[in-house]
Amino acid sequence: MGEEVQRRTGLSPDVCRKTLHRATVGEYRQIVAARNHEEYHTRTCDTMKQCGPRHDPMEDDPAFATILLRASLEAEREVGAGGDYGHCFVFWECKKRILHDRYGIAWCHEAELNPDWEFD
Repeated sequence: MGEEVQRRTGLSPDVCRKTLHRATVGEYRQIVAARNHEEYHTRTCDTMKQCGPRHDPMEDDPAFATILLRASLEAEREVGAGGDYGHCFVFWECKKRILHDRYGIAWCHEAELNPDWEFD
């Protein structure tokens, strides 16, 4: 996982290891949203603020940032980075399973919280 954080952020291996142990909500959002270090450095916490569909409140809780980051990276490793139609559902279900099975956390993805929205 540390290598993936480093690939996305361009940060040193030591900083990446520390981030995987103590991520902030902002770091979690920036890392998960960035495909590479150029994207990571062009995004700021302000541009990452949720302005669209509802999301699970734990996504805003600093106590869960590290676990959410780890689960997101594990899910991506399992199902791939995506881009295909419907991939978000596969990714969300995998992340939900990982959070439940490995961390004992009940998490709801955006499609569950926004039944009137259409996701692809």
